[in-house]
Amino acid sequence: MRKHKLDSIGDELSKGEKMVTLSFVFNDEKVKVSSQTRDELLEPMREHAKKYGITETGYGVFSMEGEYALGAIGRYAVHMSEEFMSYFDEILLDVNGNIEDCKQELIKARATIRV
Repeated sequence: MRKHKLDSIGDELSKGEKMVTLSFVFNDEKVKVSSQTRDELLEPMREHAKKYGITETGYGVFSMEGEYALGAIGRYAVHMSEEFMSYFDEILLDVNGNIEDCKQELIKARATIRV
């Protein structure tokens, strides 16, 4: 069976390591021609972060440590629409230094789950 990129991140968490960061790398051209600003695009994630105790450690960079970090951050990620994701060149998921661009995996996952 083929192992997905996100499976390796799950393997990291099962080892008991629990620092998770989600970073949004903007596609400036798409943002420029849209009717939204970068801050408007980040606002839903910022609201989610407040609700679940996630910290914005840099502009568009959200981090959490602890047993439920991947679940708290991932809960938002799986609800992002493909249109929303199109405003970013990359959506990087970092689990203890294991960094993956998960944008394409999230798009594929949305096709297989109901959100």
